[in-house]
Amino acid sequence: MAGRALCAAVHCAVVSWYIVSLIENESVTRKNVVLGRNTYGGKWKFLTFLDMVLQTAYFCVALVVDILGQDHDGQRNTAPRGVQKLRNYMFAILAFPVGLFVVLTFWMIYAFDRELIYPTYLDLVIPVWLNHAMHTTVMPLLLLEMKIIPHVYPQRGVGIAGVISFGICYLIWTLWIRYAGGLWVYPILAWLAGPGLVVFILLGGLVLTGLYMLGEVMNVCLWPRLEGNGHSVGTYGPSRCPSSRVFRLNALIL
Repeated sequence: MAGRALCAAVHCAVVSWYIVSLIENESVTRKNVVLGRNTYGGKWKFLTFLDMVLQTAYFCVALVVDILGQDHDGQRNTAPRGVQKLRNYMFAILAFPVGLFVVLTFWMIYAFDRELIYPTYLDLVIPVWLNHAMHTTVMPLLLLEMKIIPHVYPQRGVGIAGVISFGICYLIWTLWIRYAGGLWVYPILAWLAGPGLVVFILLGGLVLTGLYMLGEVMNVCLWPRLEGNGHSVGTYGPSRCPSSRVFRLNALIL
């Protein structure tokens, strides 16, 4: 684990990055009503924007833990247990799976047909760096966070229930916007027919769940001696970690 000062410096830099990105996002959307600011739900209907707020909130909590007390071995921590638990749960259930979901789904759909997720006219409105701040840099920042900070994951059932609950809440919010506001949040939702939309939603749920599981496996592979890590220690302990046989996750992140 990185030293307390280094962790605090990294978290401070990341928080600053997200705050600057959110301010720029606010400035851009304020000047350009075509981005949906004045339609039903405003910016809060976009998962990308919600994720930016979520990432900012998580790294703020992580910085608070650094300030209140974070030991070098990740086991003894003078920060209040409630704050530590909040940081761990936010990372495991929300920040990591949702952040990676946004990055992966955005660029996969973009590669298939960008008009379904990020129409060409947005290139004239949103700066390139802001696009990458929303849809690219989220992933390496989360991987860096996993590398420098050990996170105690909740029991697997609790974690999966949490991430699925988030997905269901966002789905309900999206359907409500369609019903009350008369518009789909993303063009791809309008492009998909009834059965296609159902399949897309189910696949999205599977991907989100899979990303949660990926985070659990990676965390234990990076921190095999971390205690109290839900089911993950018993399932993927040091001698049974998949990275030692197949994924080599440590090598991918180092």
